[in-house]
Amino acid sequence: MFAVLGVLIVAMGIVYTMKSTPTTYTEGGTVVFNPPVSRAFPNPYAATSGSLITTGEVITLFMMGSQGQQQVQAAGGTTPYSVALVNSYNQEYPNYSTPESTVYATGTDLAGVQRTLTAVMQVLTRQLATRQAAAGAPTADLITAKLIGNPGPLAQPGSNKRVFGGLLVLTVIAVFTVCVFLDRHPIRLTLLGRSRGARRAVSPGV
Repeated sequence: MFAVLGVLIVAMGIVYTMKSTPTTYTEGGTVVFNPPVSRAFPNPYAATSGSLITTGEVITLFMMGSQGQQQVQAAGGTTPYSVALVNSYNQEYPNYSTPESTVYATGTDLAGVQRTLTAVMQVLTRQLATRQAAAGAPTADLITAKLIGNPGPLAQPGSNKRVFGGLLVLTVIAVFTVCVFLDRHPIRLTLLGRSRGARRAVSPGV
């Protein structure tokens, strides 16, 4: 009984810990690297898509590097964030065919998540402009970046039904395992009880 009660207490402790965990928030969207307006090319992506992808890759690597993280923190970022090129295939065979990057900030502090996303976009756009200025790019040929598809901060509660269902199954398995173990080892418990009884019987004479 005490062993089963111990298992139930552990399971209840896990449930309490999960219930008391703060809600995680995520905010972000897709950064589109836009080419300069060109009258010669009605669809500028057809002529500059490769260059834009390279630009996005350079900016992405900088943002996830140590210098980029330091600048984001200096701009007010306080929560983890991620910047990655849009992968049109999978992790094993990536296909970066579009000049777009996903940008997300995640954390349990709602205001901190919003500040971090703002800081990330500030650093990203500033770094893009700084690199083009250092390369001597004319103003008419500058590449710009714009964040789209941002629905605002979203709570990430997870699947509580699946988690609690899995925990219930594990608890039942643990209870049966403990009961089977104790049922298969009755001799040790009997000897332990006898030894205690013997000590009680001998103690008054001593």
